[in-house]
Amino acid sequence: ADLYLQLADLQAEKSNILYYQMMERDKTIAKKVSTTEKLNPIVVAQQEAISLYQQILKEFPNFDKRSRVLYRLALSQKAIDQAAGFEATADKLIHDFPTTKEAMQARVLLGQFYFEIHDLKRSLQVLDPAKDIAFPYERNAARYRIGIILINEEKFAESLSMFEKVATDAELKDDDN
Repeated sequence: ADLYLQLADLQAEKSNILYYQMMERDKTIAKKVSTTEKLNPIVVAQQEAISLYQQILKEFPNFDKRSRVLYRLALSQKAIDQAAGFEATADKLIHDFPTTKEAMQARVLLGQFYFEIHDLKRSLQVLDPAKDIAFPYERNAARYRIGIILINEEKFAESLSMFEKVATDAELKDDDN
């Protein structure tokens, strides 16, 4: 299972490298790419990673790194705009492994996803449990996003409180993130 995980991670990394190489070659892609031909090798590499992550989950039900596999599967799905798959995978990770760092990372990503599609209520629901967790980066990313949502809801005092918590968090250091 570990070798499959490494292979899947390499495929996902290959997709990321191809994407950044393409960005360097063709600066116009930086806006919104509508040409699927240009992105095809990137999507193919990410789809291969997705297949491998799914294979690990299916063939190794007792694998001790399932939370990591689910998180990376969600990342890969999000990278190629498989929104329904991303939501389902992130929800499963949060449900099955609620106290793991990967679940908190998924909460932040899912909250950001809902924010981007202007579903502020769901974004807040997903992010709220992460605002008081032990993981500093995820905690403060959730607080920051919640602060922005509260501004949109014109709850300025509550928003300021969230931003103050981020700014004064002793565990959040520049060199750690």
